[in-house]
Amino acid sequence: MKVNLAYLHRLKKLCQGSAEAVDWLEEDKRSWSLFCLAWVLGGFFIYGFAVGVWRAPLQGFYGVIKTPVLMVVTSLGTAMANWMLASLLGISLSLRQSLLVQFMGYVVLVTILMSLIPLGLFLDGCAPSALGKDAWTGYVAVSLFQVVGIAGAGVVAHVRLFQLILYLCRDRSVARWVLLVWMANNLFLGSHFSWYLRPFMGNPTKPVEFFHGNAWHAGSFYSGLTGALSRLKY
Repeated sequence: MKVNLAYLHRLKKLCQGSAEAVDWLEEDKRSWSLFCLAWVLGGFFIYGFAVGVWRAPLQGFYGVIKTPVLMVVTSLGTAMANWMLASLLGISLSLRQSLLVQFMGYVVLVTILMSLIPLGLFLDGCAPSALGKDAWTGYVAVSLFQVVGIAGAGVVAHVRLFQLILYLCRDRSVARWVLLVWMANNLFLGSHFSWYLRPFMGNPTKPVEFFHGNAWHAGSFYSGLTGALSRLKY
């Protein structure tokens, strides 16, 4: 119990961007890594259901399964890329530490997203139903809320880790560039993996499916976003 309370205190400090996170990165304890992983998975379970339920309750349950998978795939890809970048810059960062940094960033990310769930559910209730004639309007509105919410939470999560990155780089200008590159890696990989896995939403004109067979041939995240914006305009 004392360990759990201590880690909840760490969670508060992490969301505040405290420099104490440096000490947690250096310590050789699996319990902190497991706590971060459990917090992130639990948060994405809840968030995946909350944002998928607009389409249908079944889509919400699919989101419970697919959203944590999206998190794991993205974190592994970005941790590897960030570790290689750190090696090129001469930053002393092991692959385990790089993965832990990703987990700590996702802790902040999912905490912010969970705080947005009431607003998201309110939007689900106000947006046109997925079964109505204005289903596409509701689909675009809810989808854009997700994109803006996740992207904004991701930016805040990276900024909260700046003190940790500064400690690793020892140089503020280098730390800023590393922060921007790490942020770009997460946004790029996360957006594309989410486009292919489709964990949150479902096309209102098609049946609810766990995995769309044409996901790999339906353009990219950016083409989908511009298409959604054009539908909202007209």
